[in-house]
Amino acid sequence: PLSINVKVNDRVVDAVIDTGSAISVVHRQMLRELTKPTKIRGEGKFYLTANNNELRTIGSVDLRVKIKRVSTCISAEVTNDL
Repeated sequence: PLSINVKVNDRVVDAVIDTGSAISVVHRQMLRELTKPTKIRGEGKFYLTANNNELRTIGSVDLRVKIKRVSTCISAEVTNDL
């Protein structure tokens, strides 16, 4: 995986880019730091990572992400487990 600086909701943070991942994930504490109180939608899910570890999420959120001059919105699963 590659680590780069990205702008999320107008704040620069380090992000790990994993082109082999099927989902985007954000830790709940980082979400609190990046956004105003945000409603986490949906229900939690259970995933197996590439090294067979369990990853449980508590729902998902939409985030505005900017890498250099390219802006997009992503849906990210929220977890307490990272």
